[in-house]
Amino acid sequence: MIEPEDTTWTAEPHTLAKHNVFVSYLQAWAAIMSQHLTSHGGPPRPLRVVDGFAGPGKYDNEKDGSPVLALKAILDHTLDLRIPITFDFIETRHDRYGSLVECVNELEPRWRANNRIASVRCHNSPCDEVIGAWLDEYDSQQKPFGPAFCFLDQFGYSNVPLRLIKRILSHPMCETFSYLSWSQMNHYLTDKTKWSAITRAFGDEQWRGVFDVPSDQKARFMQLQYKRSLTDGAGARYVWHMAMCNAQEQLSHWLFFCTNNDRGLEEMKKAMLRVDPSGDFRFSDRDDPNQYRLLNSYDEASLENDLSSKFAGQTVAVHDVKMYVLTETPVVKFKETLKQLELRDGITPLNAPPNRRRGTFADESMRLRFKSTNK
Repeated sequence: MIEPEDTTWTAEPHTLAKHNVFVSYLQAWAAIMSQHLTSHGGPPRPLRVVDGFAGPGKYDNEKDGSPVLALKAILDHTLDLRIPITFDFIETRHDRYGSLVECVNELEPRWRANNRIASVRCHNSPCDEVIGAWLDEYDSQQKPFGPAFCFLDQFGYSNVPLRLIKRILSHPMCETFSYLSWSQMNHYLTDKTKWSAITRAFGDEQWRGVFDVPSDQKARFMQLQYKRSLTDGAGARYVWHMAMCNAQEQLSHWLFFCTNNDRGLEEMKKAMLRVDPSGDFRFSDRDDPNQYRLLNSYDEASLENDLSSKFAGQTVAVHDVKMYVLTETPVVKFKETLKQLELRDGITPLNAPPNRRRGTFADESMRLRFKSTNK
């Protein structure tokens, strides 16, 4: 969306959907990282949550902004979080920064009395400068920046350079969830004065190949180019995205999640599926963010066909199946599909653990031989 001129504005349906994904993932991430750091011993360090484009903290239609939602998500968490969290909210516009501080201060009595939150800080500077300075400091001291979850919800496409995402992901246990506007990029593609900003976002000039593809394929081309930039240029092992459309069903922007951990990918897909259970990973302003869509375009039969085709005649571990499902399909769950395949002799376990029940796949090292398909 185009940045509003006023201090606050009305939250549109796609904003509410985006925040649903953000909060759902944040709660899962906090619980998982807290358990991980606690179980692995050593001196625990606080988890870090960064909202790089925090905004005013509230909307005109009485909806909470992402900083307030993030604080409430941890304050109201149903699980015990043994590792505290530090929150950093960054907002460059002075008027919105003032509103942000007011919103955060309203929650101060709650978070100061809660041992789940170590600190809350607001910063009135550009996101790139603030995070860049932190990374300079941590790099100079050879200390880890993470565990960190960075929400980079910019307006447009030019304020989150690829080099920033690369620097964040270079630290262990760090993830990014960022916004990239297709509608604005598309509008400015013919304006050469904007090309340097697009290059800054993508990290190189390979995006210029968009001029050689038909108009109806340009959005898909740019989406794939940006994913390539995130994997090859920024070093993200896993990238997943969600498309957001306006009320006219036209593509507006994408949300891109980057992680180097397969559990993070799994939890983000779950969070996105709560917004769009169809598996399309798409949300339109014509949709109701408080109601699930009933259409399921990718069902168990689709997954069964995919797995049978992908691994036909091969012997692979359960873990290999899991990773294929996570990285190449719209779904997360797959064990019920494996159960049905085994019952129909579509797969044969080769090194099943003693006392294993037929149709169960708890041991991810167990190898499965997939039946060959008849040509």
